Amino acid sequence: MPTFVRRSPRQCPVLVTRRLRQVLPASEDGQPREGVFADFLDNRLVVLLGEPGLDKTTEFKGAAAGEADAEVMPVGRFLSRPASAMQGRTLYLDGLDEHRARTGGGRSVMDHILGKLEELGIPKVRLSCRTADWYGGSDTRMLSQLGREPVVLELLPLRFEDAVFIAAARLDDAGARAFIAGARARNLDPWLLNPELLGLLLEAHVGDGGWPATRTALFESARAQLLTELNDEHAEMVGDSVSDPALSAAADWLSAVALLANRMGFALHPNQADAEFTAIQSLGGDVPALSAAARRRPFSPVEGRRVVPRHDVGAEISIWADFALSHGVQVARRDTGMPKPVMMLITLQATLASVFCRGRDRAWRLRPISVL
Repeated sequence: MPTFVRRSPRQCPVLVTRRLRQVLPASEDGQPREGVFADFLDNRLVVLLGEPGLDKTTEFKGAAAGEADAEVMPVGRFLSRPASAMQGRTLYLDGLDEHRARTGGGRSVMDHILGKLEELGIPKVRLSCRTADWYGGSDTRMLSQLGREPVVLELLPLRFEDAVFIAAARLDDAGARAFIAGARARNLDPWLLNPELLGLLLEAHVGDGGWPATRTALFESARAQLLTELNDEHAEMVGDSVSDPALSAAADWLSAVALLANRMGFALHPNQADAEFTAIQSLGGDVPALSAAARRRPFSPVEGRRVVPRHDVGAEISIWADFALSHGVQVARRDTGMPKPVMMLITLQATLASVFCRGRDRAWRLRPISVL
């Protein structure tokens, strides 16, 4: 069982211009507007959303440096400071999700923010939040009480050329391109497009002197790192209440439910559940562990406090490995040491199709993982 030790990697240098997409208000032609943060600074109320690890805080600091009388501060610091200390400033309020996680305040946090902003005379404000912890229409409507609809932006992932440029800060140009090619050959594209994950990959690659000898070792390392929470506030929210084995089991269980029950993903709040998104709370079991796992990087946030598994293949590997170990099944392996879950599942599928005549047609229409 891997241990998810909080790592302190050397920061991945953000030397590239980041792109953003406007989510709200929708454009008249239906085409999302894209640009850099400076393109949106004329708006008095801006919300910046993004997945974990996309470096929203760094983007905030860079944008604030280009605005007069701008100050970046955590949401909690803003709420605790006297209004007189912030008069006349453009406020960059960082980490709405972190303050909600630490206080458990939910929607009441937004009430407190609105009250303080009204006390300040409604200054220019920029507010950041993880996509999965943004309450969608509810938060937007509350901010609109300040007299105007907020401009909601989504921080986009890096581009591959950005990843090459960043990798070259740790390696030479040829080494950077070889690193990117090696990562892509190992199906690690999403890691290359996330600054935090790219930094972890570079640290491991440079520290170990290359890629792991087997794909199994790479998969297990990547899986452990994806389950690691690198944000202090969110890590403190979970604390010791969720053990590493419980977190790992919860991530595997969520992946299994998504695949076997043919669900698109999970709702972090029961009000957001529907036929395609199952509420975490309805699954029973260790709900705190399931909730914590759903907020980690094996899952991607989508609109409306919902998450979806990042990789079906990775989930299938996890589920098959667990099934095989639980039932004493010997898993065939490649020369590289990588289990062959897909081939084994297809073999199992063929066996069931040949034995259960009445269900043969249905068995072949299922995805291989569904036969479990």
